[in-house]
Amino acid sequence: MARLPFARSQVTQVFGPRDFPQDPFHKGIDFGSGVSVGLAVPVASAGIVIGSGQSAAINFWKEVDHGGGWTTRYHMLGSSAGPVPP
Repeated sequence: MARLPFARSQVTQVFGPRDFPQDPFHKGIDFGSGVSVGLAVPVASAGIVIGSGQSAAINFWKEVDHGGGWTTRYHMLGSSAGPVPP
């Protein structure tokens, strides 16, 4: 069984085709964490924040480079605080 990234998390969107005309192929896996606005969001692994911003589609977001070609994006954060290292 896979380990989810944080306590009380659940998969909210799977990788692959989906019924969403504006973006018919989801390129990641989304997790709902149950984390409240204003609380720190854990990251998958140590890394460097390589991007951040805000958009109407994904709210506040940050992207972390973990090295070795692996990056993770954290969005729908609800505030600009964003992720913290593990």
